[in-house]
Amino acid sequence: RALFTLDSVQVVSQDFDHNPRFLPVVLKDLPFDLGTYSRGDLNRDGHVDLLDLFLSCDVIAEPDLHPIQDVIRADANLDGQPDIRDLDRIRDEIISPSLPWPRDPNLPKRSPSGKRVRQVLIKFVNRGEPLDIVELKLLPRNDARLRLRSVEEVGTRKAWLYQKELSDGRLAVFAVSQAGKLNPGSPYYRLILNLETDLSAEEAADLLQVAQVQAVTASGQLVYPQVRISPAEQAQILDERMAPTKRSLRAYPNPFNSSTRISFSLAQSGRVKVRIYDVRGRLVATLADAVYAAGNHSVVWQSTDRNGAPVPSGIYICRLEAGGERLTRKILLVR
Repeated sequence: RALFTLDSVQVVSQDFDHNPRFLPVVLKDLPFDLGTYSRGDLNRDGHVDLLDLFLSCDVIAEPDLHPIQDVIRADANLDGQPDIRDLDRIRDEIISPSLPWPRDPNLPKRSPSGKRVRQVLIKFVNRGEPLDIVELKLLPRNDARLRLRSVEEVGTRKAWLYQKELSDGRLAVFAVSQAGKLNPGSPYYRLILNLETDLSAEEAADLLQVAQVQAVTASGQLVYPQVRISPAEQAQILDERMAPTKRSLRAYPNPFNSSTRISFSLAQSGRVKVRIYDVRGRLVATLADAVYAAGNHSVVWQSTDRNGAPVPSGIYICRLEAGGERLTRKILLVR
C-alpha cells in the first residue's frame, strides 16, 4: 500500500466561476492512503473475479458509455488501448472461477415476453492455432428486432461467456477460455445464440451479419477468424454436441418454399459430393464437391439449377456421396 504525506491543500470555493477564491488549508503529517489494487480489479472491490471480466467486456463493447476511469482501468495490460487482449490478463488473475450461466438444452419454446426462442449457430473458423478469446459483434439487417436472451457453447464448457445488446442495435458476444484453448484439436469453435423473435430460425440467421470479429490465439496473436451463421434447431444442436459416429443427411425445412439447408455429418474426413436430382434421375445442381473434415457441415440449395435458373415445384432427390457410400433424402419444393 502507498502512503503519502500532504504538506498543504488548496480548497476552491463552490462558486469559483463567478467569484474565484482559494481557501488555504494546512495539513501536517497526515497520511493519505491510496490503496493497492490489482490491474484486473476493475471495479475496485478488492477481488479479481467474473464481475471484473464482464465489466471489461462491457467497456470494450461500448467505451463511450463508460466514465473515463473505467476505460483506463480496462486497459489491464497497459498497452494504451482497452481491447480483448486485456481479457487475457484479467482471466489469469481470477481467483474464484465459476461459470456465469448454466446451459439449458431444453429452453422453453416461448419466452416470458410471449415471443418464440429461436436458436442460431455461430461457427468460428480458424485453421491455425487454437483460439483463446473471441469477440463478435452482429448487426441485424433491416432493423430486425432480435433480443439476445443467452449464449451457450456447443460441446463441453470451456469458456466464460458474456453477451450484451448494444445501444446501436448490435449484439455483442465474448467468449474467454478458462484454460487457454477454446477449440483444442479442432479448427472450429461454436456458440449457440438464443434469440427472442417472431421470426423463424432460418430468417433470424439470414438477417444477422457480422459487424466485427476478432480473436486472440493461445500464443497471444490477434487474428480474425471466419464466421458462419446458420439456424440451429434443437435436434441439430444435440447432434452437433456429439461427435458423429456415422454419416447422416437431412434437410430443413422440408417441404420448403425457396431454400433449404442440407446438413450432413461425417465420421471421417474425405471427398464429399452433394447433388440434387429430379425424380427422373437427371442432375439438377451440385451443392458440394470438395474434401471435408470429419464433423457436421451444411450447404444451402436456393432451388435453382446448374445455370442459376429457378426450378419448378415438385419432389427432388438430395444425394450425399462420401467414402464410397451414398445417402439420399427426398425434398419437396412448394412455390
